[in-house]
Amino acid sequence: MTVFEDSSALVTRYTPELGRQPIEHDVPVVVSDLSRVEVSSAIWRKQRMGDLSPKQARVLVDEFLADMGAAGEPGAASTTYLPVAIGPEILDRGVALCGTHGLRAYDAVQLALPLTRSSAGSLDEALDAVRERFGSAAVARAAQLGRDPGISVPILRD
Repeated sequence: MTVFEDSSALVTRYTPELGRQPIEHDVPVVVSDLSRVEVSSAIWRKQRMGDLSPKQARVLVDEFLADMGAAGEPGAASTTYLPVAIGPEILDRGVALCGTHGLRAYDAVQLALPLTRSSAGSLDEALDAVRERFGSAAVARAAQLGRDPGISVPILRD
């Protein structure tokens, strides 16, 4: 089984989020390299808002980066996460998602990442497969992840 989490899901593993609980998995989680920046940014934002002390934020960021692997380098050994580099194919799919679904830039890239791991030959085929298996609202819910704490995504088996 392959499990993917975007940055908003990862943040809940390190600092409490109102109305959200981290999902526990028995396998390493596939994450975007962008998560290094996005999760660190979210933790530091909580510090600036007074939810964390500077020391607490530093400890949490260091813990997250250690979980990402040796210095957060793509492909570095990690038993928690499997960071995936963002390449041209993922960026192209992200551009397509921005145009067809009105997503913000990072949301589109995060959503494009697991779609590249699909057995479907194209983005359209992958989206059609998701719609067929989980209904037309599944794509809309995926686009709303991170914006609405009441929305969750099913874990798909390979």
